[in-house]
Amino acid sequence: MFFRITTLLAGLAATFAAHAVEPDFAYFFDKHPSQIRHVVSCGNWHHENLHGFFRIVEAYQFAQSYLYVQWMSNYDFQTSETHAIDTAALAEINADHAEITLSEIACTSTPGSTRITAKANFAHEDKWYRMQLDLGQQPGKNTLEFVRLPNTPDKKP
Repeated sequence: MFFRITTLLAGLAATFAAHAVEPDFAYFFDKHPSQIRHVVSCGNWHHENLHGFFRIVEAYQFAQSYLYVQWMSNYDFQTSETHAIDTAALAEINADHAEITLSEIACTSTPGSTRITAKANFAHEDKWYRMQLDLGQQPGKNTLEFVRLPNTPDKKP
């Protein structure tokens, strides 16, 4: 199975320029599969002569969520397989210092549009946000937005 893994080097620590590395998808898939707690296939993508569906994978480790988007090929009748064309990490969520926990992950799809929503708790602020991720028809063309939820307690319910 072919995976192109996107890895992020994020964060600089004061004067030492130390980098924090987020776990890539293979880390969870190969070494910690029990940490994958949510997988959903949803929507369709089409770019040039390629087409398929999205797969969203959420893993949870070290008190935070890690979110990955995969562009999956459609079922191949000759090989009886689907496979990931590309896998992208969500840098804004996956940085090991972000401490964002996702819940109530949902996917809605219309022709030409696929949106992932979730409730997001930012542990540093202990505040709740609504995450909205609009997936692009090709890898790297996503839009991510966090909106503060009104009338939500600052402490976890």
